[in-house]
Amino acid sequence: MKNEIWTKKSFLFFGMMLFFYIAWFIVFIARKNIINENVVEIIENITLGIIGIIIMVILIFKNDSSDTIPLIVFLPFMFARPFDAYSLPKMIYGACGLALIGILIHCIRYKPKLKLGHLFYGILALGIAMILGGINIQSIYRWQQFFIMFAAVGIIIVLYIFMISSSKKKSFSEISLIFTCLGVLLSLQTITFFIFSNDLSYHLAYKQLDVGWGISNNIALILLMTAPFTVYLIFTKNKTQSIIFSILAFLQIFSLIFTFSRGAILALFIEIIIFMIMAIKKAIKNEYPWKIILLILGCFMAIGILLFWKVVNIYEEFWINFKKMIINMDFSSMTERMKIYTNTLKNMDSHWLLGQGIFSPMYNGDELTGGYSWAHSTILHTLSTMGLVGVGALFFHFFQKYYVLLKKPNYIKLIILVSFAGSGLYGLFDVSYYFINYMIPLVCIIILTDSYFDNLMIETIENIESYD
Repeated sequence: MKNEIWTKKSFLFFGMMLFFYIAWFIVFIARKNIINENVVEIIENITLGIIGIIIMVILIFKNDSSDTIPLIVFLPFMFARPFDAYSLPKMIYGACGLALIGILIHCIRYKPKLKLGHLFYGILALGIAMILGGINIQSIYRWQQFFIMFAAVGIIIVLYIFMISSSKKKSFSEISLIFTCLGVLLSLQTITFFIFSNDLSYHLAYKQLDVGWGISNNIALILLMTAPFTVYLIFTKNKTQSIIFSILAFLQIFSLIFTFSRGAILALFIEIIIFMIMAIKKAIKNEYPWKIILLILGCFMAIGILLFWKVVNIYEEFWINFKKMIINMDFSSMTERMKIYTNTLKNMDSHWLLGQGIFSPMYNGDELTGGYSWAHSTILHTLSTMGLVGVGALFFHFFQKYYVLLKKPNYIKLIILVSFAGSGLYGLFDVSYYFINYMIPLVCIIILTDSYFDNLMIETIENIESYD
């Protein structure tokens, strides 16, 4: 994948991405024109059945389970409608069943050697905290929550160990291409939403971007995770390829900006500064100096869009609040969010040790509210649902995650670090962890990059290619 513009894997990943985009697009259009939700569910069930069969076949006939990861990464983003446990497409259970059959046959046939991976104990600690959350309080959902979380965490841990144990090392270019395709998928969904919007200015002004599986902030969070992998491809590919990936990087940056998520845009600017430093270092060594020009132009274009919004007053309120927050360090525009934080702490009462449980945001006392309330901060949401034990487990996981990246760093680890830290920074202003569409790609990145945590050499940017 170093010299060719397109390879079989390139076509495969982009083909998968288009398949999921088309599946999403069909339902997206159907929801706009078809009242009967049964038609929408039939379409989703057919797609899920196809995916389940493909995953099962891959697991049965290939000894590398990581070949299923692109499908797993794209899967949460194929749904153009929100759903809960009652409106969940039924075939999702069938797809899981097919995958389980594939796993069992894979284990019997290939007998993968047991491995835990570098981040296992942090993930296990967080899982245990989720199980214990709310176990110390009297509520109608206490034991239901305990047994459901016990089963869910147990399944997740087993699947994680299976994937770590049965995955083969992939080149970092291949890994980066998978998550670049994910970023492009989200960008296409964002563009499609605006193209078919009946009132574009209204949706822009009031952050009404909704692609079904998530809204503006959710899209921005995932794009913060995917963009660094695209930048890696810009730095390591030949001229023609770098131009292509530069365009794809700009597409993700513009899509992120159009979410109007202030926390995400702040994190994006920090990511861009890091990318600029990397590009300057490469340019100083006279390696493809035109690449830094492309990156600088892209950054100026992104900033130019913000200035354009100011001039034409597309969203004056957003610009005023954003400028206050960034330039004047005035966080008064976050008043509503501060109320959420205050109420979250007030509701802790005597539940500081183990929290009120993962299910508690669905209840007002013992009354089901009909929705799930987020604390709009990963740390506060953890404190609310899992208490100090949960926060301790979360910090232990963070320490383990960043330690393996900061110990004897190299440029590949830096790309992973920026991906984790950018989306993690956003998690200070909103919940990133526990949002399933974020957790699945995050865990997949951990699985795919685990073998790179072993490397103790300090790499220089000019020989990244040899590290693949």
